This record gives sequence, structure tokens and C-alpha cells, in this order.
Amino acid sequence: MADDAALFHDDQMLQAFRMIAERLEGDVPAAPLHTLRERLAGELLGDDQRVAATLDPGFTLVMHTGGPSSTTSGPDMVDGIRRQGEIGVMLWVSLDDLVVDADVVAGDGLLHTFHTDTSSLTTFPLAFFIRFTVDGLMASEVAFMDVAAAVTTSLPDVATPSFERLRSLLDFSVDNHN
Repeated sequence: MADDAALFHDDQMLQAFRMIAERLEGDVPAAPLHTLRERLAGELLGDDQRVAATLDPGFTLVMHTGGPSSTTSGPDMVDGIRRQGEIGVMLWVSLDDLVVDADVVAGDGLLHTFHTDTSSLTTFPLAFFIRFTVDGLMASEVAFMDVAAAVTTSLPDVATPSFERLRSLLDFSVDNHN
């Protein structure tokens, strides 16, 4: 895995957003990518309403972490994002691959979770498959998270990234080149 302290540079924290922007420049369906981009921004910023706006009311997330799978409803996932945001948890992905079709997005890479209260970063491999409704909302997601391969690093000397700076960079109503 990359140097954990280096992950706090914009080029690393926003890597998935740049990959999405590159895909949007190509000949791929845009709606699923716009929805994915909004959800990832909401997860990074702890903005539960931004995440909720990307989910169909019947959304379910099935997670496989090496043991029995678990299923989470959309409202429960949104509540988790709200709680993470309240305690200053930042969640982002670094993508190795991203495949897009009209109603499906699949990808793999690393999931990073930074706890601002303890200045600790946990990183582990992630793969996901998301289905979309005809309205462009997320209908369901299946995710594999290799938590057995998780690496947690204490980063007491790293300045916490600015939520305000990230929020301004992730305002897709303006062109921020991300």
C-alpha cells in the first residue's frame, strides 16, 4: 500500500473523482457516474443527505467481509454516514479499475477510513458492483471488503485534511478539474 501520510494529498484523496471525470470524457453512460461521484463525495465529507440523494428507496447493500455476508438497508447506511460525519470520520476510495454500463458500475481498489479523533487510517482492499434504476439512482450494491488484509496506521503528526477545502473541491456545480 502507498505511504499512508501521502494519502492526504488532494491527488490521492481525489483519485477516484479524477478517474470518474476521465470516464465522463469518454463514450460511457454518464448518469451512473454522476450518481457514484455524488455518493463518494457524501461518504468522504460525512454528508448523509448527499448520500441519501443517490439511493433508490429500496436500496440494499450486501457486504462480504470474509465471514457471513450482511445486508444493510439504504436508510441504515445513510444513518451510518451521518454518524461517521458527526465524529469526523473520512471515508474514500482509491480505484484501480472502474467499469461502467447503462445500469451497472463495478470497480476495485482500496477503501480508506481516517478517524480524525485518533488520527488513525485504516486501509483495505475493496471490490463493488452497483446496479442502478432507470432514474439513475442506486438500486443495490454488493461489496467485498478484505478486512483480514486491513492495515491501520497511527498518523499523529499528520494534519487533518480540511473538510471545507474538500467540500469546495467536490462542488460539481463548478469545474474543479477533479
